[in-house]
Amino acid sequence: MRGIKGQEKKLEIMDAINLADKLSTFSGYWQPRVVGSFNGHDLMVVKVKGEFVWHKHDDTDDFFLVLVGQITIQLRDSGRP
Repeated sequence: MRGIKGQEKKLEIMDAINLADKLSTFSGYWQPRVVGSFNGHDLMVVKVKGEFVWHKHDDTDDFFLVLVGQITIQLRDSGRP
């Protein structure tokens, strides 16, 4: 793969991760576990239950993928009560 100004970019091949298997290795809620990484970022899994106190991470973005159940996220600046 070509990068900037003809420099070669190395492609990193990643192994597949079974997220359900990783979640089955612990039972506690709100205890994130790192299960892999991509592009220099940690891939974490967590079990959640009940209401979550809003917070932010200035240096990261979060991605939520729900495997079982549902999640409602109310953005702080959404204007909703």
